[in-house]
Amino acid sequence: MPRNPEGEGLRAAVCAAVRRHRMFSPGERVIVALSGGPDSVALLHALLASGEELGARLSACHLNHRLRGDEAGRDEAFVRALCAEWGVPLYAFSEDVRAAARSRGISEELAGREIRYRLFGELAEREGAKIATAHQLTDQVETVLFRLTRRAGLDGLCGIPPVRGPFIRPLLGCTRAEVEDYCREEGLPFVVDSTNGDETYARNRIRLQVLPDLRQLNPSLEKTVAATAGYLAQDRDFLNLRAAEAYADCKGPGGGVFPRLNAAAFAALHPALQGRVARLFLTDCALPATALAAEAVARLAAGEEGERELAAGRYLRRQEGLLVCRERTVPPPPAAPCELAVGKSASIFGKTLTLCVTTAENGAILEKVHKNHLINCMDYDKLKTTLVARGRREGDSISLSRRGVTKTLKKLFCELGIPPEERGRVPVVADGEGVVCIPGVDVAARVAVTGKTERIAVLYCGEDV
Repeated sequence: MPRNPEGEGLRAAVCAAVRRHRMFSPGERVIVALSGGPDSVALLHALLASGEELGARLSACHLNHRLRGDEAGRDEAFVRALCAEWGVPLYAFSEDVRAAARSRGISEELAGREIRYRLFGELAEREGAKIATAHQLTDQVETVLFRLTRRAGLDGLCGIPPVRGPFIRPLLGCTRAEVEDYCREEGLPFVVDSTNGDETYARNRIRLQVLPDLRQLNPSLEKTVAATAGYLAQDRDFLNLRAAEAYADCKGPGGGVFPRLNAAAFAALHPALQGRVARLFLTDCALPATALAAEAVARLAAGEEGERELAAGRYLRRQEGLLVCRERTVPPPPAAPCELAVGKSASIFGKTLTLCVTTAENGAILEKVHKNHLINCMDYDKLKTTLVARGRREGDSISLSRRGVTKTLKKLFCELGIPPEERGRVPVVADGEGVVCIPGVDVAARVAVTGKTERIAVLYCGEDV
């Protein structure tokens, strides 16, 4: 391919970026994301022209979004013809982005971006290649300003990284004007997206309205913003390092499938570290590491009660000073109430309940029964009608004999730290007037054993075998 000396500036910048960020090694496969626009055409041309310096094995990929009718087909035809002329193998994809956006309730712009990265990322993994996208310095400025309007944190204001996973961006040090100059100097053909002038898109408004005004204040706007983003990236990298160390110190004991987070240790961290530690914790819990989710972690660590469902069937709660992640299982259908007859056993929720009756004179033998088998004792003569074992019902309450207070079972189970998805499977024993016993917890005050008790109802509870 002939080389134009006037184009050496952009080619040199591409080569320098590849080396500085170690984007790829000589002989490695690189697939250029080729839309047909000036940026991607310039990138492919510069990499081809730098074959001796960089030694990449080049090919290209293209996605037809099917958003612009005949124009989308024109772009694909142009890319196919260009690759054929330049001898570049092409991977072509076609997706109905508009339908995907509607089905997911997101913008077409976001749907297109997600589909591109998914398809190209899968291609990179399948082919063992890097994907070179044509983001340039002006895109970087637009991205930083766009994120600034959307409540971006430090990570967002660092802009587009030169390398992220298999995606590399060799043009990130060149402005759009420099890219257009390169295309003109080299006589490169390209197509123009007609939607680039549509100011209904936020990024277009930034490019067409905001950037010209800012350049009047600073003609070197792109270079200045890039330098600022670079400084911020250094600060981000340092904070990420400190956050990883802090997260290791905040991890609680145990945890099973998911880690646990020491709430007090987390709450003591500087706010600049809390959000990062929270996102590390959320990622380990396979939860979305969003800013809102990180705020939920901070509130729970600070003592806020309740739980936060952060993904379908998965939620966070504070328990015994630890933040824990639990998976919510689909509750089984409610078990039918089963009668508790004296001397017989009944099974419910994986537990076996046995009701026996003894006289007060023989009550002394109860002290010899292991506490794991002897759950609770009641005054048999105070029970109203036959006892039944069942699950909790809306409005159930109990006047606790040992604590002298009345509580709803919903509140009591919450205080006992029983996860919501398990509360419907806690056996409850009731008579004709209501709940008389929660095995392993307490009996109702109205049936408690006193000095006047003549017959004692003894409830044994064990695991089904």
